[in-house]
Amino acid sequence: MVEMKHLTAGYGDTMVLHDVSIDFPAGTVTAILGPNGCGKSTLLKAAAGLLSITSGTVTAPEPRSRHIAYLPQSRRLPEMTAGRLVLHGRFPWLSWPRRYRPEDTAIAKAAMERLGVAELAERPLAELSGGVRQKCYLAMALAQQADTLLLDEPTSYLDIGHQLGLMELCRELAAEGRAVALVLHDLPLALTCADRVAVMDRGQLLALGTPAEVLASGILDRVFGVRVLELDTDAGRQYVCVRP
Repeated sequence: MVEMKHLTAGYGDTMVLHDVSIDFPAGTVTAILGPNGCGKSTLLKAAAGLLSITSGTVTAPEPRSRHIAYLPQSRRLPEMTAGRLVLHGRFPWLSWPRRYRPEDTAIAKAAMERLGVAELAERPLAELSGGVRQKCYLAMALAQQADTLLLDEPTSYLDIGHQLGLMELCRELAAEGRAVALVLHDLPLALTCADRVAVMDRGQLLALGTPAEVLASGILDRVFGVRVLELDTDAGRQYVCVRP
């Protein structure tokens, strides 16, 4: 589990997060919501140990490279195959000299199979679509076998069917005892699939609770300037965002 208390952090002299306290418990999916530029990505970077903090504390298992898998929103496209990328998820577990073992290859292959990209192992990443590349990056995060997964907008480039599949995977990982925290912009998807919802604005955490609790508070309407409607359907409760 990762826990942050009274966290203030930013870049240089510019503070982005202000007195934020939040945790990502094992066995739960936490969706982090908020307008663009509100500090969601900065929060994940701080949790992953990639950002210096000005005040407050971040408590996480060490070494973080083994216990925390962080998938950023944007990244450089490396010149390598999909299989080699996924294998990089095993790097924190290698001892000197840095050579992949048969078990590393097996774990990476299993991660690719779970994401449905195993047949693309020998394909260069540059030849793959954005959505398929995103699934390869997710497979790399799974191959790390970390206790906590921090995913920044992991549904980017994925069509709606694969977005739902990703959320199902997140719930499976939580059921296996992992902590999953992900930044989302899709309010209905977050309310339907997450165990907890965190709402941020201007670097502050405004709400943290179950989807029902956060929805009832009205904070989503105020922060996003929309009305979130609940609908009972044959597939269960669904959510729709409309302009007021």
